[in-house]
Amino acid sequence: TLISADQIIEFYFDLLWFEQYGFLSVIWTMLGAQTGLGLLAGSAFFIITYGTLKTTYKKSAHLPVVLSDRVRRDAPFLQLMADNLKPLVLFIPLVLAIMTGLIFAQQWDVVMKFLNQVPFGKSDPIFEKDYSFYLFTLPLWSMAKGLAWQAFVVIAIGMTLIHFFKQHITFTTNGIVTYPEGRRALSWLFFFGFLFFAVDVYMRRFGLVVDGRTSVVTGVSYANDYGRLPAMGLAIIMSLIGAVVSVLNRNSTSLRRPIYILIGTIVVLVGGNGYSNLLQKFVVDPNELIKETPYIEHSIAGTRIGYGLDQVEENVLTGSNSLSRESIERNDVT
Repeated sequence: TLISADQIIEFYFDLLWFEQYGFLSVIWTMLGAQTGLGLLAGSAFFIITYGTLKTTYKKSAHLPVVLSDRVRRDAPFLQLMADNLKPLVLFIPLVLAIMTGLIFAQQWDVVMKFLNQVPFGKSDPIFEKDYSFYLFTLPLWSMAKGLAWQAFVVIAIGMTLIHFFKQHITFTTNGIVTYPEGRRALSWLFFFGFLFFAVDVYMRRFGLVVDGRTSVVTGVSYANDYGRLPAMGLAIIMSLIGAVVSVLNRNSTSLRRPIYILIGTIVVLVGGNGYSNLLQKFVVDPNELIKETPYIEHSIAGTRIGYGLDQVEENVLTGSNSLSRESIERNDVT
C-alpha cells in the first residue's frame, strides 16, 4: 500500500510539473506507450502460451494422469500439479503474462524510438546497415526476441509436463522413453527451437558491432570478423538444417538426429569463440597495428560521422597573402 501511495504521489507531482511547463502531452504519451506496450506484450504472451498448452491438453484430455508410486513419493509437487493440471494450464500463462506485460511496459521508450527514428544516411562497413538500425531497430528486435524466447520456454516446459503426465514421455532406469505422440510434440519443439536459435544467432551478429554497455556503435575487431562471424554464419545454417530435420523427424522412432545437430551447432559456436580468442592472442596481438588498421579506420570514420566532422570544410591557408587595410576592415570582428 505504501509503495502504491508513493507511486501515486510521484505521478501527481510529475503531472503538475509537466502541466506547469506546458508539456502535459508528453506524460500522457509516456503513459499511453507504457499501457499499450504492456497490454500488447502480455496479451501476445498469453494467447500464444495458453492457446498452445490448451490445445495440447485437449488432445490428451481423455487420457488419465499416470504417475508411478516412486514419483508420487519422491516428487509430491508433481502429484499436486497432476491433480490440478487443467486449471494450471490457464493460471500459469495468465500470471506470467501479467508479469511480462509489467516488465515490457518499462521499455516503452524502445518502441517510441523505433517509431520516430530518422535514418542517418550512413552505413557501417561490415553489415552495410544504416547506423539508425543499431540504435533504434535492433533494440526493438531484441525485445521481441526476448518475448518469443520466454513464450517458447513456457510452452516447452508445459508441453513436456503434459506429455509426461499422460505417459507419452517416461523416465526409466535406461533413460528417457518417448512414444509417438510425445515424439511428435518434441519434434515440433525442436523445430521452433532451431528457428528461434537461428534468429537469435543472426541478431547477435549485429551485436558484435555495438558496445553492450553504452549502445555505441564501435565496430568489430579482426578476431571477431574472422573468428566469431564465420562460426555464427555456420551455426545459422546448421540451425535451419536442424529445423528441417525436426519436421521430417515427426514420425521417426528416435530423436537422435535433431539432438546431434543441436550438439553440433553448440560446438560450432563454442569453437568459434575459442578460435576468435586464439586469433586475438597469436595473430592480432603480435601484429596489432597491421591487423587492426582497417577496423581502426572504420571506427575513426564512424566517429567523424557521429560528431559531424565529415562535413567540415577544409581550407588551406598558405600565408602568402599580404596584409592590407581592406582585409583588416573586412575582418574587423577578429
